[in-house]
Amino acid sequence: KCPTGDVTGEELAACTVWEGVIYSADEKGSVGLLPAEGADAPKSLVFPDLGPSLQMSAAYGPGGFSKMPWDVFALKGCQE
Repeated sequence: KCPTGDVTGEELAACTVWEGVIYSADEKGSVGLLPAEGADAPKSLVFPDLGPSLQMSAAYGPGGFSKMPWDVFALKGCQE
């Protein structure tokens, strides 16, 4: 339940459940930074510690998430 409009850094921090670097991973398991614009999309995206961060947030539990995602998401297609 984040505020909308003009918010302070403190208000934004209160509703931020994860911050970090998003990595790419290929089919061989090699991990790197996201590719440059115009390059092929990676096979997977890695959000380090996303699951544990969500589980420790107010978004988990009654009225929120009941299952936690893993930190790796496989891309199935692109939308343009």
